[in-house]
Formats: sequence, structure tokens, C-alpha cells
Amino acid sequence: MSDVSQPTAHPPVTDWVHDFDHTDPQWTDDPFPIWDELRAAGPVVHTERFLGCYMPTTYEAVREIANDTEHFSSRRIIVRDVRPEIISRNAAPPITSDPPVHKPAKQLLLPPFTPDAMKKLEPRGARDLQRADR
Repeated sequence: MSDVSQPTAHPPVTDWVHDFDHTDPQWTDDPFPIWDELRAAGPVVHTERFLGCYMPTTYEAVREIANDTEHFSSRRIIVRDVRPEIISRNAAPPITSDPPVHKPAKQLLLPPFTPDAMKKLEPRGARDLQRADR
């Protein structure tokens, strides 16, 4: 079994649209121009790095993929060079599980993050930000 904690050195990126690498120093230093280039290329881009990885580049593509559980899975959410051993299908719902397994966790976790629930937190958040600025 390989040690997943050790980073793998990757060759430098020469073509962001067809060979992106989120661990490349250029990406980590300033990803915004790269994201603009990827979005201009299309709603989904692909790299052979990380065992093959597709990345949606628009909100619409993310939403479409997130709601298409027949064709897309949440079981491999971390993009890395090794495929982790699957110990349990229910390892960390709802992050790494698919419907219907994640439904009980979503029902518990989502209500505090609805727009109405978040609106109630805005005054406190504004106060905390003001304190942080001091």
C-alpha cells in the first residue's frame, strides 16, 4: 500500500485546459487567471493527471453534475495520485456517499444552512467581522 501522505512531484503544466494541476505553484499562487482560461474552454475540462480528473468550470455545470447521481458519484471527492481503498460505502456521509445512503445525514445537516437560517446569522457575522478588523 502506498503512503498517500507524501506528495508526488508533477511535471510543470504547459497546457492548463488539457492538463490542469491544482497543486502546481502557478495555480496555488494565483488561480484566478487559470480559472478564467478553463471557463473559456468549456463547462467541463479534463486532465489525465490524478488518475484522470474532470472539473466543472461553471456554476451550471457543478449544479448539473451534483444533481445527476445516476452518472456521477461523490465517493471519490479528493483529487490525488492514488485511489484510496474503499473501507465503507458510508464512510463520511453525505460528503463521500451517494443517494439514498446520504439522505439521513443531509436531512440533519442542511437545515442550518438554508437561506433563512443564514440570514438570521448575518448580524452576528457582521459584528464578528468588525471585531476582526480592529
